[in-house]
Amino acid sequence: MFQFDSNLIQVELGNKAMQVFATKDTRGILDKLVGQAPPGWADDLIRATNQLKDKLEQEGIILPRVLFVPSPELPPKMFRITLGVAADDFDVYKDNYLAALEGKVRAYQIPNLTKESVGRLLNESLGYMLQKKFQEAMEVSMRVYYLGSQVEYSTARVASLLNMAGICLLNSKYEEAYTAARQAQLLVEKDGFYDPYLKFCVHKTIANVAALNKSYKDSAELFYQAYLDIEPSGDEQYIIDALYNEASVLMVMNSYKECTNVLDKIVSYIKNSDEYDKEILLKLYEMRAFIGDFTAEELGARLDDLKRNYDELSRSFLLKAQDTALTIVSKCGPCLITAFAGAVMGGDKYFTVSQNNVNGSNIIGVGVKVS
Repeated sequence: MFQFDSNLIQVELGNKAMQVFATKDTRGILDKLVGQAPPGWADDLIRATNQLKDKLEQEGIILPRVLFVPSPELPPKMFRITLGVAADDFDVYKDNYLAALEGKVRAYQIPNLTKESVGRLLNESLGYMLQKKFQEAMEVSMRVYYLGSQVEYSTARVASLLNMAGICLLNSKYEEAYTAARQAQLLVEKDGFYDPYLKFCVHKTIANVAALNKSYKDSAELFYQAYLDIEPSGDEQYIIDALYNEASVLMVMNSYKECTNVLDKIVSYIKNSDEYDKEILLKLYEMRAFIGDFTAEELGARLDDLKRNYDELSRSFLLKAQDTALTIVSKCGPCLITAFAGAVMGGDKYFTVSQNNVNGSNIIGVGVKVS
């Protein structure tokens, strides 16, 4: 099975492919008698791959170290080459491994690769997302993830993974969305990753996937982690976003006491903020009082009232909050809040956004320079 946070290029092998690629034992009887070690399983394959690496380097093309992985899940005669997160399957009896690997590497490479060129690719993928060309956005995002590693551009890699996760969510592919978001989590939790907005969006994405999979306890904890990510920035809109999502999941869990505590925290932010009007604050007080006035059993019997109050409060947030991400929701769909917001809020000096929405107005986010 493909392993994230490992080698950038992985070759998975079915059982028959393992046999085909196995190095033949050419030792003589005497060599065996004196205890000469047998060849390694894929010595010839590794040697040929290293020769290809040397050849490509002469042309300025980088071939990262390749990891070979047995994969019983693949059909026996198939092998799969994965660059970053983009995988293609090949038939060991019909396809040449070296030619397939070289073709994929050449197709992904950019001449004179720099952070700026990777940033332009990321911009391109975002443009496709705004146009709802999700297949094109996915393909370009995969290239960003792969090439970003070669120039140590971690923020672009995280943004590309968030884009992929958003597209998977749109297609109800929750497992694939989790895989992409989980890899983004591995990147943002490494020492030295500085961007609180991307950390926030990564944890929020995984929290959303967990909620969709009905893993509500995990979801609530991840939304709380998103709050911790963004809280030092003082950005009230995203702080409240994380807290409100946490409260929503706690409500689904019937954890009304914990939900009340989170709503109290939201009130403390909103009552001192100029971003929200008194109507939202009033609805928050009503919601908090509604939950606080009844036991869990009584609330369970009044689910219709609870849902109506919650829907009214959610609608107030959606209509009143002046949030860039919410603007994008109306154009691309709710599942893209995290995907796009994560990319545009990176605040990275190499990353600029100059995309237009369908109304012709620029969509920008926190920390983004518009060219």
